[in-house]
Amino acid sequence: MMVEAFFCEWEEKHEVNGEIVSGCITYPVTITTEHSTSSYGKPVVLIDGEPHGCEEMPPGELQIFANMYEDLTPKLERIGYIVCSRAVDDSWMRRWENGIEFDDRHWHPEARLVFF
Repeated sequence: MMVEAFFCEWEEKHEVNGEIVSGCITYPVTITTEHSTSSYGKPVVLIDGEPHGCEEMPPGELQIFANMYEDLTPKLERIGYIVCSRAVDDSWMRRWENGIEFDDRHWHPEARLVFF
């Protein structure tokens, strides 16, 4: 299995001009069972080519595309990965562009094409 996805990495809270702020950065990842560090069919997440098991992930959550969400999410959550509460699809971008508030935990379409 090799699936393209996004990861929303949460930043720690810090002070900017006397105000406490936090944020996140979203970037593309690959979820795969084809890497040598994957064992017993458990996927690893490749971040910038480096494998990460669920216990090695930075703070944040995986964002899975709609065509794989229902099949993949329960499997990932069962082994310990944190997955966004909704699938990533084009409706999210349209809602964001129209200023509609999100009730989802985390998703920032304006940052989804950030690369290291």
